[in-house]
Amino acid sequence: MLVVPVFRRETFIKEFALYLEDAQIIAIWPGYFGVLQCAKLLKDLGVEKDIAIAETESLIYNCTKLGNAKVRKKGQKEKMLVSVFPGKKKEDTFRELKKIYSQFLPSKNVLETTLVNVNPTLHPQSVLLNLYRVERKFYPFDEKLNKPVEKAYDVTPGMARVMEQVDMERVKIGEKLGLKLNSLKKTLGIFYGAKGKDLYETISTCYAYQVQGAPTSLEDRYMTEDIPYGLVPYTFLEEQLGVSLDMIRAMATIGCATTGRDFWKVGLDMEAVGLAGKNEKEILDFLE
Repeated sequence: MLVVPVFRRETFIKEFALYLEDAQIIAIWPGYFGVLQCAKLLKDLGVEKDIAIAETESLIYNCTKLGNAKVRKKGQKEKMLVSVFPGKKKEDTFRELKKIYSQFLPSKNVLETTLVNVNPTLHPQSVLLNLYRVERKFYPFDEKLNKPVEKAYDVTPGMARVMEQVDMERVKIGEKLGLKLNSLKKTLGIFYGAKGKDLYETISTCYAYQVQGAPTSLEDRYMTEDIPYGLVPYTFLEEQLGVSLDMIRAMATIGCATTGRDFWKVGLDMEAVGLAGKNEKEILDFLE
């Protein structure tokens, strides 16, 4: 199982590539184009083992780090999608993974688990629309967690509406690829049983979000992971498919401006995940 920040995956994949054996399963947590990135790297390294690569749509546990080898579990997903590449290995691989986590549900393909990931919809917006608090560190300090904390991403109704716009554009990418993606609001209901009349109320009342470690730097993973490995490749994919993603592009661009980093250059592009130049049909055929 590969459970590391997305910006460290390439290092780990190159390390374990030398030791892969036929019939093994690589499970990547969570998506972020993880299966496709791994498959492309292994191909470039000349690895030709008969393996299956799987990815999940999210981490199964919602945790906060308390110290070395110590975490606090705030919640656990009730159901979660998992995908497999190549598609011909889906049934056998899913059967094995289900033995470990009964919460797993089979997805249509590996782009479904990547595109249904809620983090790029939630995380960057919660920082970019709260810059005053983040950069000035205006968050209460929790002695038990030994860190500044926030509640429910410190979301406001206006922030939630921006998240909804990002979310709708994410769903549009899925539609172009024949995928019926759940909305963020529905996904939170599936994960945690969260309910509300709108996204703002659903996030605000979600039990897993009542105490969270607060982002107090623009170097937080909400920015350095979810923009270059979420919003940026979403934008590159939409360009290839001819989908308009004005809000996603705007938030990624603002993220570059606020951090002073060019996430368009350092983030994932379609070449890195083996999809460059492919149209909808070619992409879907490739995933099988």
